[in-house]
Amino acid sequence: MSSVKEIKKRIKSVKDTQKITNAMYLVASAKLTTSKALINSFRPYFNEVAKQAQAILKTVNPSDSIYTRTDLPGNKACLVIGSDKGLAGDFNKQIAKCAANYSAGNPDTVIYVIGEKVKQILENEGVKYDKSFNHSVKKPDDEAAICLENEFKKLYKDGVISSLDVIYTDFGNGVNHKPVISKILPVETGGDAYGDTGEFIPNKKTVTDIVIPLYLRAQIWAILYNSFCSEQNSRMTAMKNANDNAKDLLSQLTLEYNHVRQNAITREITEISGERSKS
Repeated sequence: MSSVKEIKKRIKSVKDTQKITNAMYLVASAKLTTSKALINSFRPYFNEVAKQAQAILKTVNPSDSIYTRTDLPGNKACLVIGSDKGLAGDFNKQIAKCAANYSAGNPDTVIYVIGEKVKQILENEGVKYDKSFNHSVKKPDDEAAICLENEFKKLYKDGVISSLDVIYTDFGNGVNHKPVISKILPVETGGDAYGDTGEFIPNKKTVTDIVIPLYLRAQIWAILYNSFCSEQNSRMTAMKNANDNAKDLLSQLTLEYNHVRQNAITREITEISGERSKS
């Protein structure tokens, strides 16, 4: 049985850890609240851009724009988005598992990864990815979305990649968020239903090549923030579970401490009584 001193030391250690996990919970909660507010304010713009883009794409022949062509040279590519930090439950493990399965089914695909924790897991599982691709998810914002959009547009136009899928965690309703695979490039058109409906000024190709990049940027922005919100929500859940476990452990340690302390007091009283009886 542990001594009173050892139990007190463990209680202090658990309380110190609980302070950290509680602080991390509050930080994650604040980041999630801020990010959700940004998503809600961005949603009207995204919906309008998506609406206009889809309306135009219904009239586009796949060969009308480089962004819609399916016959371009280059490797198939996949962008995997995780997090740079841990302590977020199984957030990164699920993303890494989805990426590993994707890579196994598409062995010739070039994998690009955002998130140091996901990179570590993929390396441990022997999944190869492009190590020259370095981007952070610490601050998903307009600048990050523009940077990614420009980089992948260049790779696509230069013939380095012929398509781009994105694996990320969809925040959804904030309860059942899980990894999803979204196709970004080439942009899907109306298929056989395209036609020359509507008027394009100065012409269809110019309008398409302006609107589609805006649509791509909006998609990437939404994906980054969905992933970020999912990460913060997962961290909140992990920290809440840690706090709950700490409370249970403190209750057990307090009970053990009182038991050991009571036994020590009883033993001392017994020893004192024994000494008095001898005298």
